[in-house]
Amino acid sequence: MKGRARSWSGGLRPVAVRSRIADCADPDVLRQWLARAVTVPRAEEIFGER
Repeated sequence: MKGRARSWSGGLRPVAVRSRIADCADPDVLRQWLARAVTVPRAEEIFGER
């Protein structure tokens, strides 16, 4: 995918978030995270943890 990463709060995705996504090998989990990514205000919130 070319271009800039989606921006949250005026910044690019944190390195830890990008690494966690890149390390995930479960397609179902990745789909779940993708669905959340369009609705959460902060990148860290895509993982559904509080």
